[in-house]
Amino acid sequence: MTLPTLAPFTIRHFRGDADFPLMLDIINRCKQAIGVERADTLEDIRNGYAHMVNCNPATDVLLVTVGNAPVAYSRHEWNLYNEAWYSYFSFGFVVPAWQRKGLGTILQQWHETQLAQIAATHQSALPKYYASYAQEKDAGANAMLRASGYVPQRFFFTMERDLSQPIPELPIAPQFDVRPGQPSEYRTIWHADDEAFQEHYEYRPGTEADYQEMLNSPHFNPTLWQVAWDGDAVAGAVLNYIDADFNAEYNRKIGWTDPIFVRKPWRKQGLAKALIARSLKMLRDECGLTHARLEVDAENENGALQLYQGLGFKQIKKTLAYRKPLTAAHS
Repeated sequence: MTLPTLAPFTIRHFRGDADFPLMLDIINRCKQAIGVERADTLEDIRNGYAHMVNCNPATDVLLVTVGNAPVAYSRHEWNLYNEAWYSYFSFGFVVPAWQRKGLGTILQQWHETQLAQIAATHQSALPKYYASYAQEKDAGANAMLRASGYVPQRFFFTMERDLSQPIPELPIAPQFDVRPGQPSEYRTIWHADDEAFQEHYEYRPGTEADYQEMLNSPHFNPTLWQVAWDGDAVAGAVLNYIDADFNAEYNRKIGWTDPIFVRKPWRKQGLAKALIARSLKMLRDECGLTHARLEVDAENENGALQLYQGLGFKQIKKTLAYRKPLTAAHS
């Protein structure tokens, strides 16, 4: 597979664990430039790369240096979503000092070429799209994607709630037993979460790699979960967590009420709202936190955005999901 070339850059394949600190350095320099709060760690990156689905880091990740200095990296993967369309996804980070020199574009074009070759092996009449994401604040990434023919298809919001504001008293129906997650229940809860999201945008069935990534996440803390059981069945849950690295880096006291799910037989009964309220009180009273966050698809089919707004969450960040048709000529 021929690598792209562009002076004065050295573009090479991923070389394993030794590259993770270089990638983290690139992420940190990019986030500071565009003013996006995120707290990636080597542990986060290692866990993600140890459990990739439809991505082989050895062939699908590029790292770029100038001399010995890391200046960019990029990656691609593919997925079949909702049994309805193929997504051929790529993204990259270029540090500010080396932006607007054609590097982002040449990396993107290389990934598209590799993804087109993968798409050619997917003999299906289903629609095929290139895909990517960009933070609303990242003017350079948005401009590059639009110039390359990508069009925003969906918006995702990060929302925040001030825990000093009153939290509603929302009782849970007596049929539900609400408790944290226990080791013998982790897989059952994970399967319930996966099932609940089957009709959502960009759903693909969960894999064993996904499950292991959850178990090995540095933020995995089932003692914070609020899981509603109806007998032996998981009806719904809020899988709360705290990102201690983020809070330390930004001097914040934030907990995440995310993901949130209710399975179909138990929807439209106020269960999600009650579990979220219960989670907010726990994060405030038991964990000593001041704010809660979550992420939501702005066009969630079950009205999640309106539910969260009604509970006092407000939008603080917007992410754009881009797509571009992968034409027959490419596939």
